[in-house]
Amino acid sequence: MRYVIGVDGGGTFTRAVVMDEARAERGRGSGGPGNYHSAGKAATLANIARAVDEALGAAGLTRADISHACFALGGVGRPADRDVAQAFAQAILPDARAVVCNDGVAALYSGAGKAEGIVVVAGTGSIIYGFAPDGRKARAIGWGYRLGDEGSAWWLAEQSLFAIARARDGRGPPTGLSAGYLKSLNLKQPEDLIGWAYSPAWTRDSVAALAPLTLDAAEAGDPPALQIVSQGTTALAQAVEVVACKLNMQSAAYNVVLYGGLFRSAFYVSAMRRALHERSPHANSILPAADAATGAAWIALDALHGIEHVWID
Repeated sequence: MRYVIGVDGGGTFTRAVVMDEARAERGRGSGGPGNYHSAGKAATLANIARAVDEALGAAGLTRADISHACFALGGVGRPADRDVAQAFAQAILPDARAVVCNDGVAALYSGAGKAEGIVVVAGTGSIIYGFAPDGRKARAIGWGYRLGDEGSAWWLAEQSLFAIARARDGRGPPTGLSAGYLKSLNLKQPEDLIGWAYSPAWTRDSVAALAPLTLDAAEAGDPPALQIVSQGTTALAQAVEVVACKLNMQSAAYNVVLYGGLFRSAFYVSAMRRALHERSPHANSILPAADAATGAAWIALDALHGIEHVWID
């Protein structure tokens, strides 16, 4: 029996899945962030190694037992980045044949079972990837939280904080976001947000963690929250349309996989589907049946069985 491992490394955590050649899952592991741009190379390597070893331990295997691997990591979109990811794979699994790709590819696999169609990743950050059957690729958004990440948890929470400030000044309508956010942060009044925003407690992840409050407020009918959700999903749908046009996919049906923590909210899924239908009527939205680590393991299995990955540069 031969074995493969799939690794999904994002900005918040890393997950690894060991499978046998019959597609049976044998073990899982997890570690810290798997995007070296945010975590640094040394920490990222250690986080990936921890996830891999934990999965192998659960499977009762060693590193030498792995035939093929897929390292699907965040921030691996350019040749230099893929070289770094390849170095990680070589350091951890020197005897395995490794496929290196962006984590968006594994997310698409987790829903569509292949790298064809478009994946919308909306978690802490956001990015859109598209793959045509002939291997052509396109992407949109994914500029990071300082330059965009529209429709992400970070973006929803940031826009909500702006709405709270405007409401306090009288520059915007009153909003239930104020009470929810202040209670969550253990603050008494909107002005207290200033001290929090300029303290060590303010981080990308701590802001993004507030996004469920925005979804709750929107689902309860709060107008500013509803507007924020609409703007976020519209931005994601516009990016899907742009990617589909780049790949000449818009004239026929194509799959759009909705992946990431925000899509665990049925309300956000519904809002996203409405936005997609308005801009891309041929888009068939799919919620994945598996996680991206499983998708990465499927990519590794493809490699084991000699299936060519035409999307690799």
